[in-house]
This record gives sequence, structure tokens and C-alpha cells, in this order.
Amino acid sequence: MYEKLNENGVDITSLSLPESLWKPLWSLNVSERIKLFLWKCLQDALPTNAKLYGKVKDISPLCTMCNNDIETTEHLLFYCPYATYIWNSAPNPVSLNLDQYNTILDLCKTWLENPRKDIHLETLLTKMWFIWKERCDRIFEAKSKDSSVLNLEILRYVEFWSTKKGKSLRHTRKKITSFKWKVPSMGRLKFNVDATWISESLSSTYGFIMRNESGDCEGGKNAYVSWRSKAYMQEAHRLANLCNNFLGFVFVPRAGNKVADSIAKFSKNITNCFEWEKIPPICSKKQLLVDKSNIGSLINPILDGSTSSVTMTLSES
Repeated sequence: MYEKLNENGVDITSLSLPESLWKPLWSLNVSERIKLFLWKCLQDALPTNAKLYGKVKDISPLCTMCNNDIETTEHLLFYCPYATYIWNSAPNPVSLNLDQYNTILDLCKTWLENPRKDIHLETLLTKMWFIWKERCDRIFEAKSKDSSVLNLEILRYVEFWSTKKGKSLRHTRKKITSFKWKVPSMGRLKFNVDATWISESLSSTYGFIMRNESGDCEGGKNAYVSWRSKAYMQEAHRLANLCNNFLGFVFVPRAGNKVADSIAKFSKNITNCFEWEKIPPICSKKQLLVDKSNIGSLINPILDGSTSSVTMTLSES
């Protein structure tokens, strides 16, 4: 990049690229850090291993992430298996449909001229930046993250920045307020499950509950997950991202799965696992009432003051 900036007659702002390209890029709803990263990408100025090889001692040209192919900017951000997993995962999993002749400049021009309907340009750039950041962390900090953990960080970053700027970057997801627990068909049971995770040093917990068409509990369980298997987790994430309906299981937002969510979180604070049939744990009682009232089948309503709290919860959910 230093050599690029010192070329005679080069404008360090536009670097010979048209203003029609830069103006919309500089106005994007992303942090200045990501804009600087994009500026370097468009000038082919990222210090990838391919660029540093032969100029810096003990540098291999191979990709830091996969160690199989030459680490060019395009390989690192789009073609590397690690990058491919990030693109195919939440938030906003997307298929890029690239070929070996695509450059970042070509892609940015395409994204600006024909905006994608399935994902914002800001989210595309955020994914690119986090892949580069992970690569740098592995080299300079000797730290590495599983791709599923990195996806979680991307999700949090997108949410934070969209909230800060007052713009939603996850336009493909419905508003949480539109989701409520849905009853199963007559004569069937609905199985809801959720899990909670804090850190790699602590066990995760899960909870599940079965309910009938009236919203009444028919059984459930909470438990710890003490084992850790990276291979199993990666396979689970892969399957979840491939289909909306897997062996009868479908993903629903937390607003439509609050009972199982409350049981999973409650399990973090107790030492014993337990099962139940008709009487679920007390932590789920209020949300069970909310779910039943949503389907118009609230039986024997409590009139001792708890009705107001149920109404308030409904307005928030």
C-alpha cells in the first residue's frame, strides 16, 4: 500500500477510481474501520501472504486459514473453506456464485449497481472484515475462533451498528413482535427445545417441553451438556443452514419459543437435571399462561393480580 500511495500523480482518496464508485461506498452504514478495510481491498493493498511472500522473511504464500491455497485477497475472503462457511451461515446466509476471475472491485461494482435483495451491502462488507480480522488474530495474537463463534460475533456487530445508526441491516427477518407460539394440530403434541451457552469453560444447558393443542404441558426435561465436540457442532450448523425443515424440526425466533428458552436459562442456576409430565418448572409458568391466552384457551384465569403482568408481557412479546 505504501508503494501504491507513492505513485506519481495518484490521488490518495480515490486512487484513480471514479467518484461514482466511492461516493456510495463512503456513505454506507458501517464503521469507519470497515470503510478503511474496503478501501484497502479495492486497491489490492491488503498485506496477504501472497503479497508478503518473498518480501518478508519466513512468510509462506499459503492461506493462513486453510493452508492449502495461495492466500490472495479473493481466496481469503471468498473461496477459503472457512470463508465459505461464514458466507453460508447467519446472519443472512448467502450464496455468492463467484468464479475465479471475480475481483473485489468487480463484486463491489456489481453489488452497487444491482443491490441484492437477500442481504444488505453493509452486511456483506462486515462478513469480509471479520474474516480478515480472524486471519490477523491467528497471526499476531495466536488466537483462533471456530467459525460458528465468529458468526455470533458478526451477528452481534451487525445488530449493534444497525441500532446505533437507526437502520436495520437484517431486513430479511420478520419483526420479533409478529411471532407467537403456535398450537399443534388436534391430537398432536408440539415439541419445543432451546439451549443456552455462556463460554467454552462452562457446560451448556438445554430444556424441552411438549404441549398439546390447548397449550397444556404433556412432559419435558432440562439437562446439562458437558461434552464438547467441534465436529458435531459444525455438522449441526451445516445441517441447520441447509434446510428450513430438518426431520420435522423447524427454526422459530425466540419470541415463539419463550417457554423452552426460560427452562434452558433456568437450568444454568441449578445443579440437578429433572424431568416432568404435567407440572413444568415454576420459571415457565407465566409464559405458559401468555401462550395459552394467545390461542384464546386460557383455562381458569388467575385473577389475583397476575393478570396485569400477563397483559404487559403480551404487549412486549
